[in-house]
Amino acid sequence: MSKSTPLTLGELADKAWEKFYAHTSSPAPHRSHLNKVLEAFGRDQKVHRLTAGMIEDRADAWVAGGASEKTVNRRLAVLSRMLTWAHQREWIAKVPYIQKYREKPGRLRWQTPAEEAEMIRLLREGGRDDLADLVAVLADTGCRRSELLGLEWDDVDDGWIRLWETKGGTSRSIPLTQRAREILEARRELAAVGPFAGITARHLEDGWNRVRKAMGLEKDKGFTPHCLRHGCASRLVQAGVPILTVKELLGHSKLETTLIYAHLAPRNLEEAVRLIELGR
Repeated sequence: MSKSTPLTLGELADKAWEKFYAHTSSPAPHRSHLNKVLEAFGRDQKVHRLTAGMIEDRADAWVAGGASEKTVNRRLAVLSRMLTWAHQREWIAKVPYIQKYREKPGRLRWQTPAEEAEMIRLLREGGRDDLADLVAVLADTGCRRSELLGLEWDDVDDGWIRLWETKGGTSRSIPLTQRAREILEARRELAAVGPFAGITARHLEDGWNRVRKAMGLEKDKGFTPHCLRHGCASRLVQAGVPILTVKELLGHSKLETTLIYAHLAPRNLEEAVRLIELGR
């Protein structure tokens, strides 16, 4: 990039989109965050003139406008990645400081066994066996949607799923329940590339929303496909699985993320109180 023609935010966004996001398994959320950044600062904004104050003011405006701290942090993360890359490429001299928000933990929403069974039943009755299978495997493995949608048959191995490219940046292996194992085996003749290769994130969202409405849960904002991942984690913790094992199975990069489920392990708390009493 020539010093005589300063880089604009729009130009940087286009380059960053191709470099980091366009070819990921779930590009839509990144596109949304990127669009919000461009909308806020303008495509013609000179990147080298962005300041920490400008970014902080915009972040505060997003929160004041009703965006959650989590959503604003995702937008700031996209902006930070672009600016850091621009600095690495020597397109800008420095990266302005970007202050993230402390995210407030919300109430976790996960599916009950009855809701899960009803969701699967309605999907099958509606002729969407593929989505019903996906919902069941998501619930049993705790995988992210993108991980299962991008899964290839070479990575389904004798009762295990092998994930090589994950959001957390590390590979992991997940043992399959009997139900998940039977579903994947039954799908081998239906999909050539991978068990769910013919399904997009949009297909899942549309099918989920139709069935959610049929279940009378259309106003329940927390009842999304992601609650299947919460459900898997909560069941593991409530069954007494050690929190570090849950972290490994879910593929969390930080222990703090897994610890939001720790309070669901009443047995651990009861055992702690019992030890106190024994020590008296």
